[in-house]
Amino acid sequence: FLYFIVRRKLRMPPNTPGVASDNRLDNEVLNEEPLETLPPRDDSTAENSALRRFVPNIAMMCQARGRVYSMWGGDVAVLFVDMSGYSKVAAAMARHGPHALFAAVNGYFDRIIDVTHDHGGDVVTFAGDAMVAVWWVEDNPRASARLAARCALEIQRRCGTHDVPEAPGSSTMLTLRVHIGLSFGPVTVDVLHDPAVQNMQQAFPFVGGQACSDIRFAVDAAASGETACTARFLEACGGADAFDVVPVEPESPEHPPLVKLLAMHAPLIELAPGVRQLSSVERADDVEGVFLHPRFVELLKTSGPGAAIAELRYLAVLFIKKAADVPVATWFGQVLPALDRQNCSIVQILDDDKGVHIVAAHNLFVTDSSDVAGEAIRTCAALLELDAGVCVGASCGTVFCGLVGSARAARWDITGNTCVRACRIMQHAEAVGSGCGLDDSVFRESRDISRLTVLSSGVSLKGWAAPSDVYTLSDNFDPAAQHLYAPAAAPCAAVNSAAVRVARAVVESPDPVQACIVSGEPGSGKKTVFAAALRDAGFTMLLHETRSNDPSMAIAHTLAAWFQRSDDPVVRTAAVTLQEAMARGHSVRAHQRCLELVTAVLASGAHVAVIVTNAA
Repeated sequence: FLYFIVRRKLRMPPNTPGVASDNRLDNEVLNEEPLETLPPRDDSTAENSALRRFVPNIAMMCQARGRVYSMWGGDVAVLFVDMSGYSKVAAAMARHGPHALFAAVNGYFDRIIDVTHDHGGDVVTFAGDAMVAVWWVEDNPRASARLAARCALEIQRRCGTHDVPEAPGSSTMLTLRVHIGLSFGPVTVDVLHDPAVQNMQQAFPFVGGQACSDIRFAVDAAASGETACTARFLEACGGADAFDVVPVEPESPEHPPLVKLLAMHAPLIELAPGVRQLSSVERADDVEGVFLHPRFVELLKTSGPGAAIAELRYLAVLFIKKAADVPVATWFGQVLPALDRQNCSIVQILDDDKGVHIVAAHNLFVTDSSDVAGEAIRTCAALLELDAGVCVGASCGTVFCGLVGSARAARWDITGNTCVRACRIMQHAEAVGSGCGLDDSVFRESRDISRLTVLSSGVSLKGWAAPSDVYTLSDNFDPAAQHLYAPAAAPCAAVNSAAVRVARAVVESPDPVQACIVSGEPGSGKKTVFAAALRDAGFTMLLHETRSNDPSMAIAHTLAAWFQRSDDPVVRTAAVTLQEAMARGHSVRAHQRCLELVTAVLASGAHVAVIVTNAA
């Protein structure tokens, strides 16, 4: 980590507007060899050529020699294209598999990206149904802004709608449209690079700054088929006389002034030959590989060039916001190793209206855990232990994963309701002053919910079908509480019916205190069968792992550690007194207190199943 920070240097054009220099760094940095003297990029290998579309040109503005990167800053024009009608198309395509959805979206992106590239734009990122591109022409901000404006209006003219069959071969069409935002202003570009990572890519391009923050206000102000821009973008183009415009009433005093663009009268500025712009940035040899996840590179190799790659995977998605007032590189330098140790792959790092944030996921490229929700909980705990200033939202569910874009610009991306929920959960956690929020999908699916406690009950958030509880990490977690048991396989029907009868007999008994013990031959499926049946019957299942060297009454320690977090004060008090008796070595008293705890749990009306398994 120390090596990573020491090697960082800052390089940006002298007197770059809106970008503050760091006087802690040597002034000689500004006198380094200019980028245009770098050797031409070698496209002699098919691999380099195939990977080029996955790395934006603007990231190469940070490249020095080899794999050493420096910060770059400047004023750029930003274009944000957002699709309308995506949710309806996604719902229709979900029945036909991930390839159908990505084929529909990429067919539209292919047209949009062609127009963007024809106007000299550089595609920076994708986010589900959205795309961000930037323009920069050296010493000519007006040329940058007018190219972006002409591109936006041309996208509306040539690509305003895109019809998608409701089903393969269907004559019924669903229609995608776009609304577009434009902004102009200072950005900082950096390549966040750590060669020590083991489980993901080494380098991540990052573009952030005022223009990125303003762009969301512009795109939100544009209805389907419209284009809106900030007042600063309009000024960069040469003023309102260059367009037919309609003013937009600001929703809040904090929002930047906005207008809608109807038509453009000003001509594009003719550029002299050799003028540096993003479309002509040169690249050194073999740099793209460090920007791509190794497993994704393998996937590209096995799939072949031009393949349409799409998957439907069960993921734990984490939305990690930078909540500390520190440089992005410093913050990311702490968060990245923690995610790498947890094998939680970063999809991208962004700066938008939600601030600087990371989108990451467990099981993104390989199914390496049967407890994805538990992995998410442990990753959240690891991030909070860093004390690095994070706010995390997590959700589990089926996610569309695939190659988004075209042959000219593409990224590996994830999309779906799970990603949206993770974002909403993070925003809720931040609003209530918590550093972590997890939705009920994590609670339901995890074997490790002893680490969770309710943060907010009955929360209604945008896009949710019904109110739901939001959870956070428990402050008084005790590893002895172990994990909840989640069955890995569905039991056979005959045995399952017997298990259901037993569960129902306990639940529906007129006796308010009812308990039973289920035993059987090793390997007969007791845990799997009854865990599935009892979960359906509304039981909480607690796992106690036994070992040959366990002390007497080890299970009592598990029960005490778990029920100290009960909402019932009688149960909670019984658990505390049991824990105290065991801590003092009073075995007889501990035995009595354990029976009292079990009785209190049963009397409370709780339905609890303790699954005992051999951990040896």
